[in-house]
Amino acid sequence: MNLADLLSKDLSQVETEELVAGIRDAELTGSQAPTWSAELIRELRCRGVSWPQMAAMAELPQTTLWRRVNTKL
Repeated sequence: MNLADLLSKDLSQVETEELVAGIRDAELTGSQAPTWSAELIRELRCRGVSWPQMAAMAELPQTTLWRRVNTKL
């Protein structure tokens, strides 16, 4: 799925695997990565996915994921 298509959906209706793939894709995009990743990360957190679980699934450092949602842009 295209990242723009994913971000235009109601994220509460998207499969966890699609959200994780979206985070990986967003991290490869460059300057918009923090904004796009944060939206997807927040949805996973709402679903109760822990930081360590998310880091393992997305194959990204836990600190990177945390910074995405805790950095004021």
